[in-house]
Amino acid sequence: MTLAVSKAMTGANRFWLSLHQLSRDYLDEGLTPGERAQAIIEDFLGMPEIARRELLEDLGPLVLNLSDLYTMALAADRAEEAEPAEKSR
Repeated sequence: MTLAVSKAMTGANRFWLSLHQLSRDYLDEGLTPGERAQAIIEDFLGMPEIARRELLEDLGPLVLNLSDLYTMALAADRAEEAEPAEKSR
């Protein structure tokens, strides 16, 4: 799925749009998770050490917190979907 991006979607949705683009970029790295990881790590190792350190600082908090964010987003989405059904009673 490709999101159509309009000016109205920027701003508060910047995180989600960036996440969507990251997901697309990840999938473009290979056909399997192993191929993707290998390609991504090869690119990473080709970078200057200072860039690698900075990117590791960026990656760490994401890896540690995205699982919780995913769980919270699922719960919020389900609650939002259930809310109109409750209002119609």
